[in-house]
Amino acid sequence: MSIEQKRCLFCEKIVYAKVAEDHYVFRDCYCAPDAAYEMGAACYEPFNTLIHSRKRELFPLLSGYIREHTDTGHPVRITVDDLDHIVKSPMVPLTLETKGEKLLQFLHRHANGPNEPVILHQLTHSFNLTYSPNMQEFVYILEMLKTDMLLDRVGPTIKLTEKGWRAALASLQSENLKHCCVLVTSDKETQHLWSSSIIPAVEQCGYLAQYPEFTPSGDALEEVMRAIDRSELVIADLNPDSDLVYFASGYTKGKQMPIIWTIHQDAVPELQREVSGMRPIVWSSPEELSSLLQHKLMK
Repeated sequence: MSIEQKRCLFCEKIVYAKVAEDHYVFRDCYCAPDAAYEMGAACYEPFNTLIHSRKRELFPLLSGYIREHTDTGHPVRITVDDLDHIVKSPMVPLTLETKGEKLLQFLHRHANGPNEPVILHQLTHSFNLTYSPNMQEFVYILEMLKTDMLLDRVGPTIKLTEKGWRAALASLQSENLKHCCVLVTSDKETQHLWSSSIIPAVEQCGYLAQYPEFTPSGDALEEVMRAIDRSELVIADLNPDSDLVYFASGYTKGKQMPIIWTIHQDAVPELQREVSGMRPIVWSSPEELSSLLQHKLMK
């Protein structure tokens, strides 16, 4: 086996690779920082001569696949026969939300707890952490997670918040969890109350609870509908200013999905006519609602 300079096809970094008759070993490229992966020697030229559009489609996925596997301590060997299996693997995320989960999981693996800094020394080459095709999408995902208060970031230093730590842990266990969409108003105080006190109680019942951003734009409506489509249960908190919650509730009922309505006792007089056929859970404190929801979900 010899050592030669060779370009990793998937991240474009030139590294010293071990070259054997039937395989190459690439070490310390952007696909496998502080690690290595193996490629069948017969694969290099077929991959290298793919048309550009095919490379643009496949190589970011392969780079992300290699990085995730090597980061979790699993050996990787790439062959042409593996290509279809890798691209169709359930490990490969298809949406911005699931790509964001990959980043949360990475940060969770590299920190001992929430608010502990993780430094991405090669930030501009780290977009394979989310299987993204470019840095632009990676930065968008970072900002999306920051807006959702799942992480804090200053340059290459990233910290999972308490909420982000829980979300990362939940996504790691998501194969055993049911997805739950929580619909509340866009009021920041209400959202904080739910995320800090009520959602953790829902998660204890085996649900991965998420709530979409409620703003009066077409994009937000589409995001709400996508969140509902990905869920197995919807919890909708009714409020005098919750027109979008009513819309989303109707969309949920139209899909014949299970839904639980809740309402704070102070809002009952103003919404008595609207809620008469809904039979919502009436609550006065986060602790009471948490207990009532757990009782209903554990039946």
